[in-house]
Amino acid sequence: MKNKLSKEDLSLEQKKEIRDSFKIFTQKYEDGLLRVNDLKIAMMSLGLNPSNDEIERIISQLKVSKKNLKNEESSITLDYDEFYDIVHFRVINKKLSFEKESEKMFELLKEDSKEDSITEKDIENLAKHFEIKYKKEDLQKMAKVCDIDKDGKITLKDFLQVLKSSKYQ
Repeated sequence: MKNKLSKEDLSLEQKKEIRDSFKIFTQKYEDGLLRVNDLKIAMMSLGLNPSNDEIERIISQLKVSKKNLKNEESSITLDYDEFYDIVHFRVINKKLSFEKESEKMFELLKEDSKEDSITEKDIENLAKHFEIKYKKEDLQKMAKVCDIDKDGKITLKDFLQVLKSSKYQ
């Protein structure tokens, strides 16, 4: 039995992006199915960057599952559920990669801090490092805005929320 991840593992926005991508690449076809030759571009529209080898593996699996070994690649089509199954895990991995990379950035930012949070001093050091001119009040405002839970600290949770809301991922 195949272990499938639940569709609930993605946010509503991510599910909508997948559905929108599918619709964009299928609206020109009367049957509403995605052609395999549009698969790579549809995946790229989701911010995924599949290699040609990865696309070839997917196509090979589709040929076997659809018993299209003798048919041309161009005749292979995917319905929404099949497309979702292909991109679902990759979107989750992208999200996990985003969080892992964000955690690394957070650790670098708070490198000098003994606390488990980013301080105004950390932001100031970053600005100095990149030779950004700033006013003390601007740093204070930035720190205040980034303190999502208003506990006086910029924690990893705050940092991730700021990056997610900025569409950084």
